[in-house]
Amino acid sequence: MRVVCREYHQVTRIMFYEIEDIVLENDWEGTKEEFEDAISDEAHPRHDDAVELMYQYGHDDEDEDWVTDRKGGFDVDWSIDEDDNSN
Repeated sequence: MRVVCREYHQVTRIMFYEIEDIVLENDWEGTKEEFEDAISDEAHPRHDDAVELMYQYGHDDEDEDWVTDRKGGFDVDWSIDEDDNSN
């Protein structure tokens, strides 16, 4: 018999992008200030353009914040694996 344990966590993935001024000068049609407004405000009319530029260059570093570990506790389910064919 195979027993399955599922832990349900909340994790926040944090990605860091290093964007050089030269990239904005070459690939962003607007000012640096407009880019800053667009990337940080989802309601900005050019927010999607700013995000697409970030995805084009990719992130340089990332981190994870395991919220459930910090907040204390997560849900756990135990069950028998009905698909187990080892019997």
